Amino acid sequence: MNLTKNYVTRDADLNSNIGNHAVLDIIGNLKRHGYETYLVGGAVRDMLIDRIPKDYDVSTSATPEEIREVFSRKRARIIGRRFRIVHVRAGSQIIEVSTFRKSPSKKEIEEADNELESLRQEDDINHEGHDEENNDENSHHHHKHHQHKHSQHVDHSTLIIRNDNEYGTAYEDAWRRDFTVNAIFYDPVKKQIIDYTAQGLSDLENKIVRVIGDPQTRYSEDPVRMLRALKLVGQYGFTLEEKTQSALLEMQQSIQFASNSRLSLELEKILKKPYACDIIKTFYQYGFLANFLPNLHSVFQSKETQLAIQLLETRCDFINQNLIPDYLTNAMSVIALPFIASEFSGNHENAIFHYEHDQKKPMRRVLRSVFYPLNFPRWMVYEAIDAIFMQNRLFSGERSHKIKKHRSFYSAFDLARVVNHCIVKDEKFEVFWEKLLHHKK
Repeated sequence: MNLTKNYVTRDADLNSNIGNHAVLDIIGNLKRHGYETYLVGGAVRDMLIDRIPKDYDVSTSATPEEIREVFSRKRARIIGRRFRIVHVRAGSQIIEVSTFRKSPSKKEIEEADNELESLRQEDDINHEGHDEENNDENSHHHHKHHQHKHSQHVDHSTLIIRNDNEYGTAYEDAWRRDFTVNAIFYDPVKKQIIDYTAQGLSDLENKIVRVIGDPQTRYSEDPVRMLRALKLVGQYGFTLEEKTQSALLEMQQSIQFASNSRLSLELEKILKKPYACDIIKTFYQYGFLANFLPNLHSVFQSKETQLAIQLLETRCDFINQNLIPDYLTNAMSVIALPFIASEFSGNHENAIFHYEHDQKKPMRRVLRSVFYPLNFPRWMVYEAIDAIFMQNRLFSGERSHKIKKHRSFYSAFDLARVVNHCIVKDEKFEVFWEKLLHHKK
């Protein structure tokens, strides 16, 4: 890749858009110890378009060992085997800090995929107890336990590409990134923006997604870059730059060569977000869904999929309004519900069908088919099906005091709120349950 030394700097105070003050403390601390340090990636992109970032990434010239020395072993934990980043604890929050790196080779990306597969298997093993035998109504899991369980699901997304411990400069680190709009660095101490590609700021202003370097080469190195390009189109309404788009349309079938674990993780990240629906629609419009989720693509115009999209849109709206949390299992059940209802009741809108207990296994089979060939941890599949299975009892109010103690109750209740808004439209439903849930003994 040709790294021209022309880059753009601009004075700008974006600190008011940083919603997490721990980020400022961490960057300031590293800089006081003499290390070049920036806020990088999607957080800077979001701040420049007046959005408050949800996630923050910090890059520095300090090695993982030096980062840990600055913050102590109690606060800083080095994670990863071949590729190492540091999680710095700030109260209850974790900030990811990585060392400037050069661009990884294709072989290194493949090795990272293998490590990701191992990590996902470990995560699934840790949740093996979540099945119907251990998921009865007598397991008294309340909402805080439900939240805690979800918080313990390991997000391995930070480990995917950073498998190379060949450290570099800030300039090299920017040029190894995928798109110009994601390669803008911000120094909150100097209050300065650095655009090492000299195109990121103008592309962001013009809402353009441009691959850094030759698109065909970069897609060949890592096909997942095509997925991420379309995510930006769906999430922000950006437009693909001409060469970025033509290479994507020509090469999108190669996404099938990316590891299943990697693509499954990307799907998890998409479904959790409040813009999931827009991204899935974008995938379909570009023909990308045929290679990503071929079963869903083949029935995209069906009444089941259209209802699933409607339910997913409502879920996204509810997340934006802070009415429900962004749990992945809720998105899974929202999308799968019309297909399961159609399969077992003959009516895709029969969201409150009374399922028999022995139908849970074939229900799980339908859910997995919708998302084929990608997969979720087994415990998530079980919980998503539990949520669908419990809809009939939630809307009937049958044994309400008992069902609210079910370990999957809150997943089922979040789904029911979406179902009620789109399909059932029972004005008394939420009043009944809110009164019951807030009733003090």
